[in-house]
Amino acid sequence: MRTRIGKVLCVVLSLNSCFYSTISQAQITITGGLDKGTSDLIIQLPELVRIALIKAIAEALPLIDKSVTKYLEQINKIIGDNIATGATAVQCVGVGSAKIIQTELGTSLANMLFTGRRTGLNEKTIGDYTQNLSDSISNTRKNITVDTEATQVLVAYSDLLIRAAIVRCAANMNPALLQNEPDAQIRRISVPSLEWNILIGDRDKPYCKKIHDCVVRRRDEMIKYLDAADPRDLDLSKAKELMTTVPAAPELPSSIIPFRTPSIQILDYEQILLSLRDIERAVEAAKGSRQNRAKDLWSKAVKARDLALTSVKNIQASVPGYTNEYIDNSNAVIRLAEQVKLSKTAIELATDAAKEDSSYKAGLDDLTKAMNDNIKLAENLKAAASATLARIERESFQRIISERLERRMPK
Repeated sequence: MRTRIGKVLCVVLSLNSCFYSTISQAQITITGGLDKGTSDLIIQLPELVRIALIKAIAEALPLIDKSVTKYLEQINKIIGDNIATGATAVQCVGVGSAKIIQTELGTSLANMLFTGRRTGLNEKTIGDYTQNLSDSISNTRKNITVDTEATQVLVAYSDLLIRAAIVRCAANMNPALLQNEPDAQIRRISVPSLEWNILIGDRDKPYCKKIHDCVVRRRDEMIKYLDAADPRDLDLSKAKELMTTVPAAPELPSSIIPFRTPSIQILDYEQILLSLRDIERAVEAAKGSRQNRAKDLWSKAVKARDLALTSVKNIQASVPGYTNEYIDNSNAVIRLAEQVKLSKTAIELATDAAKEDSSYKAGLDDLTKAMNDNIKLAENLKAAASATLARIERESFQRIISERLERRMPK
């Protein structure tokens, strides 16, 4: 396997290195619902496709409240469709070569998986892509050994995907006969290829080197990740139950033949990695859904707070200018009672938001103080307005008595 990769794939070893070298942290706009690795990958995409992907992911987020399976299926479909769209942007310009439609492929995840942002693909860079693609994928996987490095697997898959894209491109000449096959082969390796890209990260400082070590480290870190997660997110995502279904890394085989490096079943390792990725996505989706609820509650609390503060201040300012003392004070009593109730509602909403997301606790203290002060002011104004009403009623009653007495007195 080392010889094959060395000869066939070293020319594309740097396919994806540029993808991680141009990241702008100012572009980070993903607010939740996706694992960190995939989020880090998406934020490096051009703005238009990044916005489109984030929008699609945000729209899928509510599915986690109904079904973990449906959410994960939708997320994988969103990512898969983006890769498939990139595959269709590879077009033939002649036998054994292809060109890239930059406006399409340049804004998709496929640009990373297929081309490394090269503008031309030909026999010199691709190799013998006319071999049976399915056999090539199987043979590549079959020749992976205990000594194969994770970056070599990534490069091998990139090479196979490039070949698949060109075969698919050539198949456009007779879509009815050939198109299904390259599409099937692209689906076969694009998901694990994306996983290796996400997992390895910076090629100069890869997350891990040997395949077995990658899986062991990733699984151990996921256990720690789940231990630190909010129990509510674990319950909604069913992460603990799902984690029990993920096997430990397979035992490394030992060779009984001297100088022979035993092969490993790469699919077993990839299944573990993909399962762990799905679990992390599910937990992050549950967390994102909870944070969205908190955000909505906090937004309502702030609106209630602002309205209550403004209304009470307006009532206070209007007192000296009352034209109809009785009606204006009577209305003020009703309005101030409503603002007391609204201020208490603001506190309740903010409290619920802080329960959902602890990051709102600091703001809760300030909002609660502001509302308690507002309630006190509203109650004082209400008491004053009620006292005014009581005075007006006493004066009115006294006038009525006086008028009656006057009518009864002899003239």
